[in-house]
Amino acid sequence: MYRAVLITGNSERHCAFANEVSKYFELVAIISEPKKNYYSDQRRQSIEVEKHFQRLLDCEKKHFENNVFDSNIPTFNESQNNLNNPDLVCEIIKFKPDIILLYGTGILNEVWLNAFPNKVINLHLGLSPFYRGSATLFWPFYFNELHYLGTTIHIASIKVDAGDILMRVLPDWNREDNDYYEITNKLIKKSIKLYPKIVMQFLKGEINPEPQDLTVGKYCKRSDFDEPKLKHALNNINQLEDKHIDSLKATGYEFISC
Repeated sequence: MYRAVLITGNSERHCAFANEVSKYFELVAIISEPKKNYYSDQRRQSIEVEKHFQRLLDCEKKHFENNVFDSNIPTFNESQNNLNNPDLVCEIIKFKPDIILLYGTGILNEVWLNAFPNKVINLHLGLSPFYRGSATLFWPFYFNELHYLGTTIHIASIKVDAGDILMRVLPDWNREDNDYYEITNKLIKKSIKLYPKIVMQFLKGEINPEPQDLTVGKYCKRSDFDEPKLKHALNNINQLEDKHIDSLKATGYEFISC
């Protein structure tokens, strides 16, 4: 069994991620980064934005509740500022991992990428290269580009969300799916299930990574998010009709790299 180190956040969905990958890998260590409130200014200025993030949290608990890290696995609780500390990387090297599994943390720099070349695999919540950066499950709703709603399993690179792609994952669209929070959490759950299988295929040489075309798509910033954009995005999903669902179900990005 391949030895893996997991670098992730500390919410219930991150614990669910750890539990899923442990079914396929010998998880020898976990680095857990406590999540910050990145949208504190917007939440402070808008009741609607605060309600939005509370609904996100409630829906996450619904889909991922009761997930915790395995207490038998050595766990390093590290702030974002310490994530790229060379001493931490040296400590992880001692575990002799075959692969570094990455989801939901700050950006890793060349200290990690040089120590584990082509061995850091990221789960990006956005369909690369079309949506990179921050809140990349939100912006397809705002721009009414739901055919670009998805996640990406890719090799980590110095340029953010720009590494070679192993697989893209799309939502399983259903006619009852007209709720932003359900759609995105179901997509995350699906991606978590697929992720370790895809990484295993990559390690066995069964997947040829696909370079990204970075001349297309959008790079989204946290500062772009506000209450008017939130209301516009939620209004777009409320207007989805059956014919749009059928069109989205026919989109073919998911298996592009398999």
